[in-house]
Amino acid sequence: MRREPDPTDELKRLDLALEELRHATFGLFGPALRARFHAQLGWEWSAVHYRLLRVIEATDPLRPTIGELGAAALIDKARASRLVSQLQTGGLVRRRMGRLDHRRREIELTEEGRAVLAEARAVRLAYLRRVLAGWEESGAGELAVLLERFNSAIRDVPPM
Repeated sequence: MRREPDPTDELKRLDLALEELRHATFGLFGPALRARFHAQLGWEWSAVHYRLLRVIEATDPLRPTIGELGAAALIDKARASRLVSQLQTGGLVRRRMGRLDHRRREIELTEEGRAVLAEARAVRLAYLRRVLAGWEESGAGELAVLLERFNSAIRDVPPM
């Protein structure tokens, strides 16, 4: 007699798989892999610096303010301001007067900032190619579709 799979078992498997992504030693979003990623790029920037750069890139051609960056990166305005100052000192971003409202100070990537993000993207994609090397050709696309759907649901369903 065949037993029907318990849906909670599937949820537990998913929960464990998601937890594993953040595992300190081998998780895709864990600190060990992040440290190797940063070392390969040869940069001193933190994960939060990198996240801010990606937020600025994602908003292009609009230029976010410090407050908008902080909100998007889930950090307070004071911390966002300090981090942006560090990125500015490093030549990766610049502050500009607002296009429509000259009182507004907007943040944009410099060419060097764009180059850093392009290099980081190339390293990430090369790593993903190695990870997925043994997969069927359609596997990466199928995974992308499922993750896009999952991410959309996460955005749409409020936390408990």
